[in-house]
Amino acid sequence: MFGKSRAIVVVDQRTYRNACRRVDELEADDKLVAAKFGIAAICQWLRGEINTGRTSRRAERAADLEQWQLRAAQINRLIGL
Repeated sequence: MFGKSRAIVVVDQRTYRNACRRVDELEADDKLVAAKFGIAAICQWLRGEINTGRTSRRAERAADLEQWQLRAAQINRLIGL
């Protein structure tokens, strides 16, 4: 009925890695809207980690967030937003 889609949830490092792989798969399958929502979940978690995470990882998370935001902008262009 609805296919095999499932929500992408990011709550820790393990689910972050899984979400990254899942977004890559969705992009490869041209499921760009689903990938966009996955990227939104990833960005939200990264923002939280930048504000509340370990100090040693904050710069790394900020760089990751910047890359994901660029990727989100690219997907928006592809789907015409």
